Amino acid sequence: MQVFDLTQPVQKARVAKGTLLFTQGDRVTSVLVLHSGMAEMMSRENFDSSMAADPETLIADSVRVGLVKGQSVCGILGLHNDEPLSQSIVTVSECIVTNTPLEGQLIVQTLQKNMLLNLQVLRALVQRIESSLFLFNNYKYLWHKLASIQDSIAMAADLGEASEPDSIPDRYQTGMEEYRNYLYYQLDQSGGTAPQAWDPNVFLGRIQQDLDLYIQYDQLRVEKMFDYSQYLFVKRLLRKPDKLVAAIFHQDEPTNFYIFQFLGSSLEVLMRYNIGIVKHINRLGEILYAEGGWVDRLLRLGLESIYGYRVFRHFLWKFSWRCHRDAIKLLHRDFTEVFPVFKSLLDYRAVPEAPQEEPVGSPAAGENLFSGEVNGDRLAKYRNLTERILDFSEMSREFRGEILSLLEEIKELPDIQSAAKEHIELRERFTRRYWELYEVCFLKMIDTDLKSFIPGIMLHFGLIDETMVSAEELSVIDAAYSRLLYVDQPIPAMTLPYFLEKIYTGEINPSINEMGESFREVIKRQEKMTKKEREAAVLFYDDRPEDKVRYELRQVGSELAKMLHGSKRKALPVLHSGQLIGNLDRLLLDPETCAEHAMKFKNRDFSLFYREVISKHQHGTDLVKQEVLPNFVLYPVAGSRMMMWQELDGTKKNSQARFMLPLYFMENPEEAIGTVLGQFRWELSRSVAGANWMDPVEGGLSGAYYDYIQYFKKNPNLSTAHKEKLREFIKKTRSDRERFCADYLTWTLYEYEGKLRFNTVARDIFYRFVPFPLEMRQQMAQKPLYSDLEAKYENRIRKDLLKVESRIKKFEKAGDPVPEEFQAYLDFLNS
Repeated sequence: MQVFDLTQPVQKARVAKGTLLFTQGDRVTSVLVLHSGMAEMMSRENFDSSMAADPETLIADSVRVGLVKGQSVCGILGLHNDEPLSQSIVTVSECIVTNTPLEGQLIVQTLQKNMLLNLQVLRALVQRIESSLFLFNNYKYLWHKLASIQDSIAMAADLGEASEPDSIPDRYQTGMEEYRNYLYYQLDQSGGTAPQAWDPNVFLGRIQQDLDLYIQYDQLRVEKMFDYSQYLFVKRLLRKPDKLVAAIFHQDEPTNFYIFQFLGSSLEVLMRYNIGIVKHINRLGEILYAEGGWVDRLLRLGLESIYGYRVFRHFLWKFSWRCHRDAIKLLHRDFTEVFPVFKSLLDYRAVPEAPQEEPVGSPAAGENLFSGEVNGDRLAKYRNLTERILDFSEMSREFRGEILSLLEEIKELPDIQSAAKEHIELRERFTRRYWELYEVCFLKMIDTDLKSFIPGIMLHFGLIDETMVSAEELSVIDAAYSRLLYVDQPIPAMTLPYFLEKIYTGEINPSINEMGESFREVIKRQEKMTKKEREAAVLFYDDRPEDKVRYELRQVGSELAKMLHGSKRKALPVLHSGQLIGNLDRLLLDPETCAEHAMKFKNRDFSLFYREVISKHQHGTDLVKQEVLPNFVLYPVAGSRMMMWQELDGTKKNSQARFMLPLYFMENPEEAIGTVLGQFRWELSRSVAGANWMDPVEGGLSGAYYDYIQYFKKNPNLSTAHKEKLREFIKKTRSDRERFCADYLTWTLYEYEGKLRFNTVARDIFYRFVPFPLEMRQQMAQKPLYSDLEAKYENRIRKDLLKVESRIKKFEKAGDPVPEEFQAYLDFLNS
């Protein structure tokens, strides 16, 4: 792990992702300003000074307790209280920093001599307090979900009769039986009705709320945590112009000192709250998911004959998996790696099929959970949504007035998709302002887990005004907001903010724009500009995380959202009932559903996401096929079009593809996803083949299909009827890519199921380049139509198998471990 040298003064230096800026237990001896990027605060429980000697182990055993983003100061608590840091600080993305060693001077005296740095530090403290508050609210959200799962298991598990508890137990120290006794006793005392065994509706939390089981954190308001009214006054003061604030501090130095101390003390208090709730979250995780924990015990019961148990187990997976992504984002902790039982829950993703005759005493199949029923009181939080989002953004009065005025004009339109020129211009003006607001809100929110209600409801769902949708539609969105908005199993699918977060942290590069230009190419082009050209440029980007996000939204996102709508002139980037054709519940394409549709095609076309890459090892280099799963990104817009945006990131063959989809989709999602996967197949084949993509031999899939379409008239293997049918097919379609996608759907949706649609030539091409899994091919090979095709396929694969097996034997003979990619390639060939 790279460690930053805090003893050296630097000005706006680049620091790589994963660099240790401060180590837990260190004393702070410099002011480190973070100009750009993001860092995480990591805390090791039961820390002692000897642990600092091994930074990598220290960080590996730590959990995330906070985040610091650009335009802030790191290690600020150590500056405030002159005590060893209780957290380490590690960069999450590439960062730009300035370091100023203090050289034994008091911090306030140093700041007083440098008023620009002084104001920067004080405003950074404000930003850190805001971040800590957002983070605490998100910690509360995760804690609440874990506590609810704990209570649901305790109440629904069939553990026999409950008895009166001897004392009031602590949820963090009590066994399942004792805690269950306590909950049943509380229910009895309150006059409530105990749930039936394995009733999945306990996951809704209504019984828990009635028993006030979550008041420990749910009723903890910011006013009780620190002097919030005083903080608001200081925050307003520091927003004043620099000259005014500097004049106050020059005339009255004690005010400067007091504000520094007050903000530092407030941040210290909030950090203690965050560290405390993180400890409780970790404890709940261990109680539930550790070996021999509550979930492990539950899964070992094996009551397969009881339908209610199977349904309960399914919802246990569903609600547990919601915690998975939040734990990664908030705690830097992957439950699937920490707790092996967590992966076992994936076996229960599918909704259990109801028996013909439901057993006596078995609850209905999670009726309320399946229906997505939402309490009407929950919609009260949507009131004055626009004003609250604008308050969060802190945009100027002029901007605020303009976007509110444009929004009112749009709401008054008799037809939201009117083609009148003035209405098109109105939507265009509003669209520009909306994406400005979106950008500001995202960059303000990046140091939380992106789940805060304001402005998250806009960032994830495109909802900016609650009056633009019906109460029923609002209920659908409210229910959807509690579901998973990012899944990485079985295929990565996410809403737009999570995709932008990947760009911000440097996990992936920004997308290419409409002209096929990448962010890196834009930066290189800008470097060649003269000073005059730079000043005249309308858009100018620096190579830093914030500008990568800006590029994605300005150069790609704003235009892409219009394309996904289907008509650029009629597109509106916010949710409005007038855009929707059909029931919103049916139109909403959440990440889980998106991934499931994609998996249907992956299960049939098992080599879909494999491509040839170079494997370098001690015995030389080899070409192997590697699976690289794409990213499916759900844009918060309504539309009728999906897009395969790019099949590769530049020339890297092991880079992820990108599929852009509207969150509210008007067409058949399964067929549309199949179509974009066909586009991916076609474009990847062309990219890999390069200039030879039309060659019937060297061009692979694209070359074989191109030759089939272009020269079908001379093909002796096609009958006159097939040629005529193909001629009509070519007339109805506009390009070879469109023809291939149509045939790809036919192959995966019909030919896979034994419904013959292809001629012999097309079938031969698809059987060779888009093969079905081994089990299906073996079934098909029993028919004369497919037996010869399977024999040819096996002959081709046999050559690759012999090559890989001989290479693996070479590793084994030399006593070297076999690289993972070779074993994965061998498994692929045997599929």
